[in-house]
Amino acid sequence: MSGVAIFALGIWMIKWDVYMELTTVYFDDAPYILIGVGCAIVVVGSLGCLCTVKGFPALLYIVSLFRIHRAFMVKIFSSFGSLVSSSKKCKE
Repeated sequence: MSGVAIFALGIWMIKWDVYMELTTVYFDDAPYILIGVGCAIVVVGSLGCLCTVKGFPALLYIVSLFRIHRAFMVKIFSSFGSLVSSSKKCKE
């Protein structure tokens, strides 16, 4: 469900880009990133459901490792982003 919602948000941002450009902070690549992330979540979730139904435990372990890896990568990128953001504030 969350993958479909993120995918729909990305499509909405492309369709209604006139409203998004009214903000002072708008990134042109944001809708495409949301579409890609939404598709990836849907594919991984569908693969996990398929592995459960078919009874492939090895593939289920791979899916769970991918999800754990994704969570750690989000934490690493968010801490790197906050580090860069705080260093920019210190220079000003």
